[in-house]
Amino acid sequence: MVENQQWKEVEKTIADVMTVVEKQALKEKYLAKLSSSTIDWNKLETKLKLSYSQLNWNKINSQLDAAMANIKLDSLQVAYTIANSELTKAEKMATACDSISVEIPMPDVSLEQIKQSKAQVQKNLIKIKAIRNKRVIHL
Repeated sequence: MVENQQWKEVEKTIADVMTVVEKQALKEKYLAKLSSSTIDWNKLETKLKLSYSQLNWNKINSQLDAAMANIKLDSLQVAYTIANSELTKAEKMATACDSISVEIPMPDVSLEQIKQSKAQVQKNLIKIKAIRNKRVIHL
């Protein structure tokens, strides 16, 4: 069963290169090689278990944690950048409406509130960039 699944993977890589007869001959050689005693599956299993136990799981976990933190920072940076551009548009619209004396598109939000929100978003963007640029020294 496993051999047939492995063969299907091999067959995908040689899909149009060989004829049906050539594929069948190759499959027979492949299955014969797998079932022959030249491969010591127990020895291979032991090597894999040893390799697995020698992995530095602390380092792997710390690298995964760092990658997850970077993903979260990327997401925050994108969200704050979008918010900043939207607040800039709102600020321009509010300023234009004040000079023309037309009703503000967001009557429940003042120009001052927009500016405060924009300043807070820009402050958060600066913090994200500072966090991203911080170097970690491992002792």
